[in-house]
Amino acid sequence: MLGLPLSLLPYSPDVPAAPQPAGTLTLLPVSLRAPAIPGQLTVENGPYVVETLARACDGCLNGEFAALITGPVHKGVINDAGIPFTGHTEFSKSVRRRKKS
Repeated sequence: MLGLPLSLLPYSPDVPAAPQPAGTLTLLPVSLRAPAIPGQLTVENGPYVVETLARACDGCLNGEFAALITGPVHKGVINDAGIPFTGHTEFSKSVRRRKKS
């Protein structure tokens, strides 16, 4: 959208992490439930948000990832999708508790 050069690389857990050149981003694809329109909230994509957070938490807990950085999410849209969600911190705690049991 900004017209900046960007190279997208597919994430592979078999490839060791290494510094990347500026303008390069490694992605792990997660499918949306509905088309995303910038600036427009889509309740149908509430499960997508939770799925990406769960995948990131799982990766940290199993040692695949060293850290987790999140962006803002709209809690209301996730709740409107029928998913109880109060925030990132509470969600990551619940994932951790599930993994311990």
